Amino acid sequence: MKHRVLSLVADAALVVLFVFIGTRNHDTDKDIAGVLSTAAPFLATVVIGMLLRNFAWNRGTAGAFIVVATIFNAFTLVGWRVARENFGSRRKS
Repeated sequence: MKHRVLSLVADAALVVLFVFIGTRNHDTDKDIAGVLSTAAPFLATVVIGMLLRNFAWNRGTAGAFIVVATIFNAFTLVGWRVARENFGSRRKS
């Protein structure tokens, strides 16, 4: 159980760091309330995902799963946008 709690805390901290950096880069919501309100949907997703994985399906969260899920999501969520930008700009030229 301690590992699960630490994993959840680490995930939450990384989400808040992600939002903190994003709000600084985009010059928005720089105060604590703004960062937390921006982070709330991301944190809810992490919490719900961890709870579902651990309790509904009775599975832990292996390090390899985190790596694979991150790579997959990077390719599927970011990759198509990069491809669109690269191929879209070639068509316009």
